[in-house]
Amino acid sequence: MSLLDPAVTRQTGGVGEDGGAQRGRQEGLKDEYPRASGLAATAGAGAAWGFLGYTVLWQGVPFGVNRRFVESVVGALVLFPVRTVLWGVHLGERMAGRPFDFADDNWWIGVAAAVVGGAIGALAFIAVRAGVRSLRASRP
Repeated sequence: MSLLDPAVTRQTGGVGEDGGAQRGRQEGLKDEYPRASGLAATAGAGAAWGFLGYTVLWQGVPFGVNRRFVESVVGALVLFPVRTVLWGVHLGERMAGRPFDFADDNWWIGVAAAVVGGAIGALAFIAVRAGVRSLRASRP
């Protein structure tokens, strides 16, 4: 068996001389790239959403915000992962009975916002998928 034999090469998809799969293979090779899962894609988009909210709120990049925007409905949606982290920090401050100082060390808030955004994206995907599957199952 030679590597130049067309029955062995990738172009044939691992097809043997008889037209079936080669010995020891259940299925021939495929040249397709693996598809990204919907769960991973929505979690990644959510993580980007959370990190973008952090950069907007702390760094003013790609646009600056004012208090009116932050308190608006659109601002609440855009900054929701970061605000969730900040609500958690506020709860921790109330439990500790003193304010925390993050003036010089706030990078972890961006990471936490990305994790929260990713979790929101993943949960949204799971909820939509479950809803679609239940609708498909209920059809006669």
